[in-house]
Amino acid sequence: MKRTLLPLILAALLAACGAAETPVPLPEGPLPTDLFAGGILEVPLGEARYLQDGSSIEFLEVLEDSRCPADAMCVRAGKVQIRVAMTYAGETTAFTLTLGDLSEGESNVYAYPEFTVTLDAVDPYPGTENDDATPVATLRVELVEP
Repeated sequence: MKRTLLPLILAALLAACGAAETPVPLPEGPLPTDLFAGGILEVPLGEARYLQDGSSIEFLEVLEDSRCPADAMCVRAGKVQIRVAMTYAGETTAFTLTLGDLSEGESNVYAYPEFTVTLDAVDPYPGTENDDATPVATLRVELVEP
């Protein structure tokens, strides 16, 4: 009797341990195929986009948009600075990306050991006919060559 109870108790304990992990739900519909091969993501403000492995990139906020409007003449080009959060390998990291006139310590690239996230654009551009639309960040994800 003891021999049959022990395997059952061990199996129940292992099942209970495995049940504690809840997988992160992915959005419905197809996920991008392989963004680490040089994928481009367009991420609207307040939304997230998911990569094939379940990682996500979320456009959190516009910190600054001092870009010279398209319909104006400016002494400086200005810059746009956004805050992004990436969940990768179970950890979420928030970082700032900047385009335009960069100050010391600012960049349009955030580097992970395996890949980079590059800010290519933030639309709409100030001074265009739809400049009051929801901002959309164009982010490029690329594998780092070993």
